[in-house]
Amino acid sequence: MLKRLPLLVILSLLTVCSFAAYSEKIVVIVNNQNKADSLSSDLIGDIYLGRTSRFPSGEPVKPLDLPKGMAITHDFYAKVVKKTPAQLRAHWSRLVFTGKGRPPKRLSDESAVKSMVSERSDSIGYMYEKTADDAVKIIFDAH
Repeated sequence: MLKRLPLLVILSLLTVCSFAAYSEKIVVIVNNQNKADSLSSDLIGDIYLGRTSRFPSGEPVKPLDLPKGMAITHDFYAKVVKKTPAQLRAHWSRLVFTGKGRPPKRLSDESAVKSMVSERSDSIGYMYEKTADDAVKIIFDAH
């Protein structure tokens, strides 16, 4: 058993390192014409939870979401909005039931989000950094 311990430790370290190497960075994007150069995670959370409907400049904001089952969606809400899927369901159920809000518009994939954000100055979305390009402006990095 003691002879196998170093091998188990090495395998465990390799597993952890491989997950870290493959974890992709999530970024929040807006239209290139948007006046904001950066937003705090708290403000982004407020936008995605329907607590605010405006950018700091006063312009309206329309958050765009990705499908519930995607890893990026789970990671975005956990890291940036700081909510679990159960907390999100409860939050939006309350707001929709009372007529005080509607959840973000859900699009099919990252390319749809990038396309809509590049076309509409009031949109905000999230995607993996590798998907972002000059068509949009990165305003937050959820490392």
